[in-house]
Amino acid sequence: MTTFDEILEEAGKFGPYQRRIFAMMCMLSMPFSGVYVGIVFQGFTPDHWCRDSAVAEMRQACGWSMADSRRLAVPLVSSSGALQQSSCEQYEVDWNTTLSCDIQELNLSKTTTTACKDGWEYDYEGRQSFVTEVWQETELHDVQPDERDHRNPDGRGSKLLTEIVGVEYRRTVGVIYQMFFSIGILLLPLLAYFIADWRWLQVVITVPYFLFLSYYWFIPESPRWLLSQKKKSKAVEITEAMAKRNKMTLSKNIETLRDDNAETCTASFMDLIRTPKMRKHTFILSYNW
Repeated sequence: MTTFDEILEEAGKFGPYQRRIFAMMCMLSMPFSGVYVGIVFQGFTPDHWCRDSAVAEMRQACGWSMADSRRLAVPLVSSSGALQQSSCEQYEVDWNTTLSCDIQELNLSKTTTTACKDGWEYDYEGRQSFVTEVWQETELHDVQPDERDHRNPDGRGSKLLTEIVGVEYRRTVGVIYQMFFSIGILLLPLLAYFIADWRWLQVVITVPYFLFLSYYWFIPESPRWLLSQKKKSKAVEITEAMAKRNKMTLSKNIETLRDDNAETCTASFMDLIRTPKMRKHTFILSYNW
C-alpha cells in the first residue's frame, strides 16, 4: 500500500501545479483581512449626542456653531467623576417659545431632560459615516441589528496548501500564506483613509470575493481529503493531473494509493502535551493566541 506522501515524491513536491494554487490562495488571503478587521474602521463609535430638529433649525437661523447647539441641546452628566455632555439624553424644551438667538440668555440647567427622540448627531472626524450610526438608529426604533456568524476560510486555505506540498515545504507555504494576510492588514488603513464612507469601504472589501467564486473551477479538492472520504478514484485523477503539470511520471504505486491516516488511532487532548516537543508547541501557540 502506498501513502500520498510517497506518491507526492513522484508527482512533485512543489512544482508548477502547487505553485499556481499557492499563488491563487495567497490572493484570497490578502483581502480576507478586510473581512476580519474591517470593522475597526467601519464600526468605530464617534463622539455623538442627541439630535434635536428644532435646535438644528435654530442653528441655521441664528448662525450657531455645532458646539453651541450641542451645549444647548444636551445636559451635562457625571461620567468617571467628571462632567461630560450626555450621549443619551437631551433637554425637553419647546423651542417654538424660545425664540432668542442670544446664547448667553439661554439657561437650561434646571430644565427637565428626556431620552433622545430624533436620533443622534455625530462628530465624524474626517469620515462620512459609520456602521454604528445605523445600529444606533435601528436601536432607537427598537430594532436590533442582525447578528452574523463570521466563519474563517483562511485556515482552510492554509490546510489545503500544506496537504498538497512536500513535508519540507509545508512550513514555508504556511508562513508566506499568512504573510499575505498581514499585507492585507497593512493596506486596509490606506483604503479606509481614501474611502470615508463605510458602505463603499465594505463594497471594496467584498467585490474581490465575487471573483474568487471562479476558484471553484480552478482549485481542486485535496487528494488527502478525498482519500479520507473513500473517494480514491477522484484522488488518483487529481494526483495524475498534478504529475502531468509538473512534468513528472507516476509509477504503478498509484494503483495502491491509500489514506495516510487510515490506521491511525483517534487523537485526544492529551496528545497536545504527551511529549516535550508537543508541549512546547502547544504552549507557544496558546500564548500566541
